[in-house]
Amino acid sequence: MFPQARLIHVCRDRRDMGLLLWSQNFAHPDMAFAYDFQGMAPYMEGHDALMRHWKESLRIQICELDYETLVTDTESTLAILCGFIGAPVGGPRRPDESAPVQSARVWQTRQPVYSTSIGR
Repeated sequence: MFPQARLIHVCRDRRDMGLLLWSQNFAHPDMAFAYDFQGMAPYMEGHDALMRHWKESLRIQICELDYETLVTDTESTLAILCGFIGAPVGGPRRPDESAPVQSARVWQTRQPVYSTSIGR
């Protein structure tokens, strides 16, 4: 459908991802797996299988970014990302504060990059 699409896949340490999921307050019952560390594993494995499938079968560009590197070496990682999407390096670093944010992490999206969530 979108042959020129580019996919950005951010990978993160599974332990940190598990803690992040567990600490969220998801309202929908379909997210109940997020409150059971043993229950998270099949979802994470399914994610990995789906990404392998997409890499093998889709003819779109996929940029894999490591979350920990993004946080600890932000400038280099952003340069890679800008190159991937064809954006100039060194553009604005903060979003327009008046722009709407539709995410479970509304407050966090307005914060500067920080590394305190690595290895929690």
